[in-house]
Amino acid sequence: MILEMIRLGFKFVLVTFMAAAGVSRLSHSNQESSAHTARSSIDVARYQNSWFVAMDMVDDQTGFLISREGFILRTTDGGRTWPEQVSPDPRKPNWLRDITAVSSEITWVVGNRGLIHRTSDGGKTWEDQSLANAGDFLAVHALDSNHVVAAGADGLIYRTINAGKSWIRESANIIDNIYDVELIDQNITLAVTGRGRIIRTDDAGKTWRITAHYDFKTLHSIARGGNNVLIAVGEKGLMVKSSDKGQSWQQLSSPYCRMLLTVEAIDDRQFWAAGADGIVIHSTDGGSTWKVKTTGVDHFLYSINVSRGGNLFAVGGNGCLISSLDAGSTWANAFK
Repeated sequence: MILEMIRLGFKFVLVTFMAAAGVSRLSHSNQESSAHTARSSIDVARYQNSWFVAMDMVDDQTGFLISREGFILRTTDGGRTWPEQVSPDPRKPNWLRDITAVSSEITWVVGNRGLIHRTSDGGKTWEDQSLANAGDFLAVHALDSNHVVAAGADGLIYRTINAGKSWIRESANIIDNIYDVELIDQNITLAVTGRGRIIRTDDAGKTWRITAHYDFKTLHSIARGGNNVLIAVGEKGLMVKSSDKGQSWQQLSSPYCRMLLTVEAIDDRQFWAAGADGIVIHSTDGGSTWKVKTTGVDHFLYSINVSRGGNLFAVGGNGCLISSLDAGSTWANAFK
């Protein structure tokens, strides 16, 4: 329960305290060794206290980045620059929580108080699809430009099959906070929860069932590699794998014993994960073994993303945005 509170906001207080105590951004030696890495022209003063919570790279050049405060940034040059986009509604104090990009033009963002917004022009304008009485959305994933699932606090699940023109409420008969969701196809969807459950539907949300339960250990993120393989990560370094589209799961050996907050798949062999203390880990054998990558930052990393060409991006607290062009060997900070 404590870790669920951390995920919903209290973790920001913790990390702020850590930052005030002298947490470093990027070591001098790592800055010099990563001089080849793309740099971003970002307004340091505007974003240095922001909490970047999610990002999604569409291809090698285009991607979106959001902060809990409501900032939405977009790159069209592989992360060298990140111009700020029009806010969906600057009058609302809603925290943004997650983002899913279908293409360079079509993207959804979700947040607290039922916030759902969609852009079809790369962030120039946003259509408000919010559900006023829905609750807090914490996760969103789009299969394509029509099929999207948004999920969140207290078992909240909504689905659209028509690009958000209408949203249908679903019930998994749980009260867990749902922290991530993954659509396999139009029928199969999986989600991970704050009480260590993995839930699955194979009938487009009509029914849900629990396929794994890890003793109230919070699961934060899930990612699919290839057609059948999924890996989910969570607290105390918990890592689990499915090779049958989430019907059964096995626990993996983890090189890290603290909180893992995000996982990203390239294919059924290559996975990246990140979390507390600026940790980034990489597997090239489907999760059997993992190598720790030194990033030079000590922030919580809430989202890691890999472009189609293999460029890495990770984001976190205190305006942390780091990137690597050499498979995680060296990293550069956008503020340097």
